[in-house]
Amino acid sequence: MERQAGELFEEFQELTASEFFRKNRQMLGFSGKIRSLTMVFHELITNSLDAAEEAGILPNIKINLKRVGKDHYILEHEDNGPGIPEDYIPKVFCTMFAGSKFRNIQSRGQQGLGCSGCVLLSQMTTGKPATITSAYKEDGELKGVKMSLK
Repeated sequence: MERQAGELFEEFQELTASEFFRKNRQMLGFSGKIRSLTMVFHELITNSLDAAEEAGILPNIKINLKRVGKDHYILEHEDNGPGIPEDYIPKVFCTMFAGSKFRNIQSRGQQGLGCSGCVLLSQMTTGKPATITSAYKEDGELKGVKMSLK
């Protein structure tokens, strides 16, 4: 029996980014504690390298990992990239499979998760918001923003 296009699309299921991540966490590389932490490092470092390359600067990346419980850590990540303007922070850190603001092509083997996967993992495992701080130039003026993502 031949089916019409509309009938096929009726069976599609729309998922929020958090639902998709929760259902596909292992497939996305966030399986197990060590593997998940490795993925977080990979995503953050790769994004920093891409941003520095696109800005034409040598990267300077700092990561601080502090254990705060048996299986919980506070991760601080800082780089010298051009920063993320305030309007883009929710898109970069809360949207799954969105291309990097610096590149449409994922040049270092990323899965398209970027920082949003890291934020979702953090929120799912701690129940707490992630705090993002960004400094950037706009019209030659240095600006900054600090935002909590819940």
